[in-house]
Amino acid sequence: MHHNASHIKENIVIFVLIFLISLMLFLIISGDRGLAGLKQVQQKKESLIQSNQSLRLKNYEAYRKIERLQRDPAYIEAIARTDMGLIRKDELVFKPHDSNISRQPYLPAQNRRNPDD
Repeated sequence: MHHNASHIKENIVIFVLIFLISLMLFLIISGDRGLAGLKQVQQKKESLIQSNQSLRLKNYEAYRKIERLQRDPAYIEAIARTDMGLIRKDELVFKPHDSNISRQPYLPAQNRRNPDD
């Protein structure tokens, strides 16, 4: 009988150990901090690395633009022309004809007829 009781105790200990190991494996695999959580953290890390690389490139481009604006007169002129629409004193601006505007010829004020006449 004593032999049978110790055998039962061994079986209970083995069962408890198997249960605890199984529970730990389940938590490792399925928990928020388990393998699924690890995969999410890895994806977030990759996303942050790509975002960081993009920001580094934008930062470098901004740095280069600042450098050129401080040192390159031709670049400053190009920016003034394209972004601000500026021209030199000796240049003329030609505007394309808009097809929606009346096709009547322009008459100086002295040659215009008053509609009341």
